[in-house]
Amino acid sequence: MIKNIITDVGQVILKFKCYDCLRDITDNEEEYRFLCSITFDSPNWTRYDKGDFQKNDFEEYLKSFTQTDKQKAQIHELMLCWRNYLELNQPMVDLIHKFKSNGYKLYILSNAPYEVPVYLNSYHMIQLFDGTVFSCYERVLKPEKKIYQNILNRYNLKPEESLFIDDRKVNIASAKELGFNVFEYEYDEHENAIEEIKKMGIKID
Repeated sequence: MIKNIITDVGQVILKFKCYDCLRDITDNEEEYRFLCSITFDSPNWTRYDKGDFQKNDFEEYLKSFTQTDKQKAQIHELMLCWRNYLELNQPMVDLIHKFKSNGYKLYILSNAPYEVPVYLNSYHMIQLFDGTVFSCYERVLKPEKKIYQNILNRYNLKPEESLFIDDRKVNIASAKELGFNVFEYEYDEHENAIEEIKKMGIKID
């Protein structure tokens, strides 16, 4: 019997339109590809999620990959504005409220830099959850097994009593190996997601 709902944040609770951010910084295709290559399409952003850097240090780290003053200015703009490209996925927020009203315990398990918990807190989202595990504080990332074990141990949860929701197959696979019930979420298919989650015996109405 499922008692706990554990959910990712990025592309589940929050939509992150990161590439729109870079498109707004430059309309030059070569500049755009370069910025992608050192930020969202590189291991650099993964290190940010892992908590290897605070914001100012991370900006300087990214600038070390640049060669011109213009590129440095673009990195500075990125670090100023990327949080503006986060937005709540309201249908998922509504679903989380329904989970809560039906008595499920709610948890977050997310790869995210330090700014994301702050962003969620500004919308009073953190208070909805019975516990949170963010990679930036754990210094370990999904799909590494350790971060899943952290949430199980910290909140005394059993994987067979928990539904893990994530948008990435590799994270889902890791959780499944540990015995979690799992669901791969796509926010463009939210209505289908509701029906599939209901089929798992989760009360929503």
